[in-house]
Amino acid sequence: MNMKSLKKFFITVAVMSIVFMLAGCGFLGAEPTENVQKMLDAYTSGDAKEFASYFEEDDRMHYLMKAVDGSGAGKMQEIYAKVYELTKKAEITVVGQGTEKDRVKVKIKTVDYSDAFYNSMTAAMKESGMKFMNAPEWMMDALSKPCNTVERELEVHVQPNGKMYGANYNAEFFDVLTGGFYDYIGCTMASCTSDSSKVYMLGNSDQLIYSLDEYRETISGSGMTAGNVNGVITHFKAKYAGLAGVEAGGAYTEPTAKLYLIVDYKLATNNSLEKVGMVSGSATGDVSLNASVEGLEANGYRCEITDFGVGVESDEDK
Repeated sequence: MNMKSLKKFFITVAVMSIVFMLAGCGFLGAEPTENVQKMLDAYTSGDAKEFASYFEEDDRMHYLMKAVDGSGAGKMQEIYAKVYELTKKAEITVVGQGTEKDRVKVKIKTVDYSDAFYNSMTAAMKESGMKFMNAPEWMMDALSKPCNTVERELEVHVQPNGKMYGANYNAEFFDVLTGGFYDYIGCTMASCTSDSSKVYMLGNSDQLIYSLDEYRETISGSGMTAGNVNGVITHFKAKYAGLAGVEAGGAYTEPTAKLYLIVDYKLATNNSLEKVGMVSGSATGDVSLNASVEGLEANGYRCEITDFGVGVESDEDK
């Protein structure tokens, strides 16, 4: 075999290797509508391995499916399994190709626990930071509440290799598919304390989603009356009134006065975040959970981070 033939032979072998490798994935030659249908069938049938094959390795959907395939999801096992049991009964129809070749139009009728999750979470926040940190408890509380039913028509974005595009493209669909739980899958939480205040944060993929600032003080012996304390609470609430994504409040249960500041980073504007001291005037984009923790530690706070044994932290170290 001459050099020219040898070169041609190696090119042919390389091309065939790629073809067989792609064919082994089950995606080669399949239309986007076929891939989405197979992915949805895998979800509703409980085929965790097949469903997971349609997602990139770093997608948080893998953490949810750990509770389905038996590999375990730490302290979130019961929560994730419950979410799946409630959402796998969704009525889903693949309508056809969407507005672009890589998009598929899907109709879905399913349960929606978005309001229940938010209400249970904020109720825990207002009670105490430690209640907020006990995410499995308030999540299960939400799943025990009545839910809404949603009927939506959405477009799913599919990559050329047949896998689903990530949250930047498909977050709305993933959120509907999981009953409003997508933001909480694979979440991490941080508890940061100092002598004067405590800060609690919930994030996902280093994106800060919610935070709670909590201030508690014993009034006994201070000379303050209940009227004085309630006046402080009223002033505190007024200071943050009207800021998008921000809720301030407080309560006085003798002898302790409590103030809290809740921030929803999906709704908060840059002006809101600047007013609560989370960003500078020039900052743009998402707020980093890790950077927030580092900033608090630099100011003397003692911080602890948990992923509830799901495996997020170990995966990020890879």
